[in-house]
Amino acid sequence: MRIYVLALSVWLSLASHARAQTLSPTLTTIYNFTGTNACLGAAHCDGTGPEGLAIGSSGVLYGTTAGGGTYGAGTAFSLTPPTDPGGAWTETVLYSFAGGENGGHDGIEPGGVVIGGGGVLYGTTFYGGDDSACFRGYGGPPGCGTLFSVTPPTTPGGAWAEAVLFSFYGVTPDPSLVTSGAGVLYGETVAGPCFPLFGSTCATYAGSGYVYSLAPPAAPGGGWIQTSFYTFTAGLGYSNVVIGSGGLPYLATYSTTNPPTGQVLSLSPPAGGGNQPWTATVLYTFTDAEPYSLAVGKGGVLYGASASGVWSSGAQTYGSLWSLTPPAAAGGPWVENTLYSFTEPSVWTPIVGLSVAGDGALHGTAYTGSSGCGTLFSLTPPSTPGGAWAETTLHNFTCGIDGGGPDALVMGSDGVLYGTVTAGGAGGNGYVFSLKLTVPQPSINPGGLVTAASYTSPVAPGSIASVFGDFFVSTPVSATGLPLPSSLSGLSLQFDSGAPAPLFFVSGGQANLQVPWELAGQPQANLAASLSGQNGAAQTVNLATFAPAIFSTNSTGSGQGAILNGSYHLVDVSNPATPGSTVLQIFCTGLGPVSNQPQTGSPAPLSPLAYTTTTPTVTVGGVPTDVSFSGLAPGYVGLYQVNAQVPVGLAANNAVPVVISMEGTASNTVTIAVE
Repeated sequence: MRIYVLALSVWLSLASHARAQTLSPTLTTIYNFTGTNACLGAAHCDGTGPEGLAIGSSGVLYGTTAGGGTYGAGTAFSLTPPTDPGGAWTETVLYSFAGGENGGHDGIEPGGVVIGGGGVLYGTTFYGGDDSACFRGYGGPPGCGTLFSVTPPTTPGGAWAEAVLFSFYGVTPDPSLVTSGAGVLYGETVAGPCFPLFGSTCATYAGSGYVYSLAPPAAPGGGWIQTSFYTFTAGLGYSNVVIGSGGLPYLATYSTTNPPTGQVLSLSPPAGGGNQPWTATVLYTFTDAEPYSLAVGKGGVLYGASASGVWSSGAQTYGSLWSLTPPAAAGGPWVENTLYSFTEPSVWTPIVGLSVAGDGALHGTAYTGSSGCGTLFSLTPPSTPGGAWAETTLHNFTCGIDGGGPDALVMGSDGVLYGTVTAGGAGGNGYVFSLKLTVPQPSINPGGLVTAASYTSPVAPGSIASVFGDFFVSTPVSATGLPLPSSLSGLSLQFDSGAPAPLFFVSGGQANLQVPWELAGQPQANLAASLSGQNGAAQTVNLATFAPAIFSTNSTGSGQGAILNGSYHLVDVSNPATPGSTVLQIFCTGLGPVSNQPQTGSPAPLSPLAYTTTTPTVTVGGVPTDVSFSGLAPGYVGLYQVNAQVPVGLAANNAVPVVISMEGTASNTVTIAVE
């Protein structure tokens, strides 16, 4: 027997109201810095100008301040979350930098930290160190900068220990330091300007910046090994270094020509090792963009930003975000995809930080923004392949009490974003903030679960049902494969303590699901909605062994039925049925238990077929008729099919009623045309 069904869109593309998911980000100041250079020598001076956060164990935040501290040269600090929700965070100065002229040569103006093995903090300072020629003269601070570590104490409450791992000569380190899984540090430098003093020369310090690595000592007590392995071409801009697949560094370089050009590169060490130039492999060439601000996502996918400007076409652009996907086979091309193009100055480049969340969302920081003071934004991936990414402006800084100049964001295990503002806050010295993306709590309407064919209650296990409520899904989304997913656009629906129900479709006010087979025999159950981890209140819903309902073509449960003839045409005025001859294929749901029952969410089998354990009664024009098949439509989830012959003696009519009954429980009434 050949069994044919209409496209599911006939009855599952139901009328629904789409309500935009409202992200209500709440920016909260968790610590205001109060120290300036005026507190030199104070017992506790927390610094000014925080930047460069990293998240350690137990949610502790680590960072640096560019200024302040005991000597006015900056600090390394920690912020420990409160033990009770809503309590105050605890700030601790881990180290105050002494600066180049205070006997320590440990650096001035640290630019953030990364966390290595054992909880050791690593970072760079912009000035300081023991290069006496760099930045000398004209009252400038001494030294070209340092690379430092701050090591936790061996006993609780002890002092953290700072060490200078490397002093830079003739160049200044960029603060974008990263660490590989093997403990190797990677970073970049910029050409270090040198001010001649009393006729001295700067020839030995001229040149371009470079990419370097700093490897841990080969033996305890040994020195760190610095390697310079890639030199930037003069006049090119460049991105931060990121560590991609295989633990190797990636970066981007670009020119500011009109139109701009740029390349994304991977760097690999020479076969013979040593302090030799590394091999730069071009992964992708941009012909109309300045690529920068790299981040690495799952599967080695690279994400980055492009700058705004006025190119040769004369059109103003506001920048874009893009991805580069590795080739499926070694040696193949990387695939570039523009994820989002900013069309108005709500977010202006330069984007100073870009990070990838576990769910694939991008979070970024633009230094200027519509107010000129900085913007935080997110970019959410589409729920279906090939869809559009959605941009959300999380916060626009005003240069008022909220300050301006936000640094890069980091995300905690609880999904909360953290960042710094270098100026502003209560004391004007900068602050650390948290940003919680408040997802609205979804809700189900009382009596909101009904059969998807007729919008009546109760519903039967295994059947297709609709649930109505407030789900805050911005764009209607349908499942694209089988078995059905348990979540669409972050929304899931769960009966009691079982697994989430399989979903056909979700929108802002309606979701279509399969009622799990596992609920058989229960007269009631509790159903609750969850949106991106935000759980709504449960509603008690009614269940029944049989809840027959016939689908209609207008998706209301009345009028022309979703009923085909033997030629697989809709039995309507264009193809009316012949009494005593036409066999109807009636598509419905809620006919109860079946043999060869499939798993919840999985399609019905073809061989052997899944037959209903109870044979339905079918009336056409009020006349009972013979049923030749009753069971699940193979290849579909929760959809039943009943084959029945049109009885003889019916008068011609374009709206002959059809009803299915299961042990006395009647379905809704739909119609067919009879000639």
